[in-house]
Amino acid sequence: VVFTQDTPSNITDTVATDFTITSGGVAADSAVSVATPTLQGTDTVAAFDTATFNFHTGAYSDETTSVSIKEASSTSLGVNAASLSVLTAASAELAITSTDDAIVAVDSLRSTLGAAQNKLESNVRNISVTQVNVSAAESNIRDVDFAAESANFAKHNILAQSGSYAMSQANAVQQNVMRLLQ
Repeated sequence: VVFTQDTPSNITDTVATDFTITSGGVAADSAVSVATPTLQGTDTVAAFDTATFNFHTGAYSDETTSVSIKEASSTSLGVNAASLSVLTAASAELAITSTDDAIVAVDSLRSTLGAAQNKLESNVRNISVTQVNVSAAESNIRDVDFAAESANFAKHNILAQSGSYAMSQANAVQQNVMRLLQ
């Protein structure tokens, strides 16, 4: 599975997967130390606003699935510990509101990722079913080809045997005539 990342401005998390991530625009000040913008394994890059990952999910070039992931750091969610205060009732209410908004944003991100995961898992199941069906069809074609060739072989074998029998009968008639003449 290969997925690409389209035009992120930054990335903050460590990518720890067995997949290959191809980055389409890593910032110059990022922590990527490779010559080409390709990440593998656990390479780390700087923070991002939104990253879009494109998954090639089918047999054809236009069968892709895209997932956009927004940044979910405490700063981007508005719950920076330095800016939140619970010293007064008004600031505590503001902190609760900010935290509630952050929870809603994280829930939205999780639902987006969950939907994308379900779609990718469904694609995997569909591809597996297709693979089984293609294997079964190939097996049926091979069975039909074998049966047709076996029948053809039997037909030619019978024709060869009947030709040999006809020749032996023709030779026998000639030998019987020769015996009668002697």
